[in-house]
Amino acid sequence: MARLSFESFPAGGFLALLVAGGLVACSSGANPTPAPGPPAAIQVSPPFRSLVHLDETATLSAVVTDASGTVLPDAAVAWASGDPSVVSVDAQGTVTARGFGSSSVTASVGSVSRSVSVTVTGETDLTFLEGGWTLEADVAPPGVASDGTVSVRRDQGDALRIVQSGTRDGAPVQSVALVMPLFNTGRWLLARVDGARGRYGVFDGTVAPGRIELGSGSRLGAGTEERVVLSEFRAASFRWTVEGSTDGGATWSTVEDAVWTRSASNPVPDDLDTPSAACADADHRAFDFWQGNWTVTVPSGGVAGTNLVHLVAGCGVQENWRDAGSGGGVSLNGFDPVSQRWGQFYVASTGGVIELWGTADENSMTLLGPQFGNPSVTDRVVWTRLADGRVRQRWDANAGAGWTLVFDGTYSPR
Repeated sequence: MARLSFESFPAGGFLALLVAGGLVACSSGANPTPAPGPPAAIQVSPPFRSLVHLDETATLSAVVTDASGTVLPDAAVAWASGDPSVVSVDAQGTVTARGFGSSSVTASVGSVSRSVSVTVTGETDLTFLEGGWTLEADVAPPGVASDGTVSVRRDQGDALRIVQSGTRDGAPVQSVALVMPLFNTGRWLLARVDGARGRYGVFDGTVAPGRIELGSGSRLGAGTEERVVLSEFRAASFRWTVEGSTDGGATWSTVEDAVWTRSASNPVPDDLDTPSAACADADHRAFDFWQGNWTVTVPSGGVAGTNLVHLVAGCGVQENWRDAGSGGGVSLNGFDPVSQRWGQFYVASTGGVIELWGTADENSMTLLGPQFGNPSVTDRVVWTRLADGRVRQRWDANAGAGWTLVFDGTYSPR
């Protein structure tokens, strides 16, 4: 090989050759970055999403990678809902609740896809009711008009007290309800004194996606049933419907239907102190002898507590019990004209619940019912009006071996 001398190159040429040679050498020894491969996998997050209300939105994200795990940021992801009636999804992966239930949402790039589950639950319990509401009725009983407000506040234990006010043929009326969970069963109970229709009912049921349905079951007898349905849950509104059936639940007709919209907390209206026109007959007034502001004593003379018993909803009787310690309770009592029975729904400050049904005569009321959580035990409570205007209450329980005294108290005016 011929030897080269410095003189063979013009000024600067040798330096240029060295640089060029070095570049060539470096280039020939490097590992070039491989071009990204085709999409091989998609990860969608979160893998599960739960929404509560209609029109609520959430955004899903998708990461596309090739076989080596390299992220493909420019991959065009297509989104699709398995059930558009439950959720819709746009090109950016934003899902919108359209109905209640569950649906898959799938992200795809070519033949590669990944699906996740989205569930729209609706409200999962009735505690969301607490606060103030405005009411816009679509269906109301004949002659009944709401004043457009509903107040819901805490009462005893976990109970909520719901008060709706309005007019019937121009005269004031109310509907008052107590609603609470039944221990840890997943069931909810609602007792309602409806002064607009002269009805009393107790309803129970469970929560399904987008629908809370509480029914009277066979309590009313003669194939007559009623149910309270909460549905169409949105962030600030829902639908409240009362339906009735006279054929054992085969068909239903709408008694009340209204949209409740969240508002500033409404003050709780005073209880009506005069009977509603729908509750002025003797049957509805059979428990009036229990009304009063009482001190309750036991046979030994000791004070068991106090009880303020008053007209509620212009139709039934509400008690407000405070024992000599720190406990207490509240009950709604009313007459059901279908079964021709009186009922009591009692909620203790400890969370206990009692449901009793029975009949009245001229000077007494007798109510019975199995204990919640212990149906083998039956409670029987008898209130008797005494000649001097006081009231005696005797409570017995029967576990199958006869009646045993639980409580014996005399009500004297305070």
